[in-house]
Amino acid sequence: GAIMAKGDFATASNPLGSPTSVIIANCTFAQNIALNDPAVSPDGATEAGAIMAENNVDLEVFNSRFFGNSAGFGGAISSYRAAIHVESSLLRNNEAFGRADINLAGGGGAIAAHSTDSCADTDNDPTASVSVSNSQIEGCSAQTGGCVFASGDLARYASEEPGCQMGTLAENRTPVTLDQVIFAGCSVDDVIGNHGIGGGLHGVLIDLTWSNSMVVDSYASGTDPEDPT
Repeated sequence: GAIMAKGDFATASNPLGSPTSVIIANCTFAQNIALNDPAVSPDGATEAGAIMAENNVDLEVFNSRFFGNSAGFGGAISSYRAAIHVESSLLRNNEAFGRADINLAGGGGAIAAHSTDSCADTDNDPTASVSVSNSQIEGCSAQTGGCVFASGDLARYASEEPGCQMGTLAENRTPVTLDQVIFAGCSVDDVIGNHGIGGGLHGVLIDLTWSNSMVVDSYASGTDPEDPT
């Protein structure tokens, strides 16, 4: 997409890590897209049509607009183990389109956040976090979580691989805070997996606080309208 911000968590060899701070204010992101190069075949979907934040990043967005951005995962904004705060902003007509050739549904038409560690990592790194306030998300679409998708560290919580599970339930949840937020006309139509979940929000292993908000005219469908069989 438009912006990629990456940090690193502290390790034994890099005790300070590489914390990264990004502040976006009074900006417009329109019609940006994240696509795979057809010459390569990566394991997953693309992420973040507009802004991607990965590992030990603090991303703050104020008074900004995201129109018509798209990616496989997180149509406008995506976080992998990074903190996202969106305030006084409008996210409209963004799309997470997934990756049909590997049967991977797109999550988070506007915002996606995920946190699953690799079991090969020796540390249980912090999860992502999402905070949205005084904002509107409208007309966004995905195969799961039409407005927002968020998940905690599923590997550290539930992996059956020996030695992979680490930390407490609270540590492995992704915090999601929504205050004075309107979800309007968001939709899920899962033509990849054929099971639509969360027209507005889909959360897996999250700690959700939702207040002073509205969800209107959002829906989830698991059937391709062009092939109802």
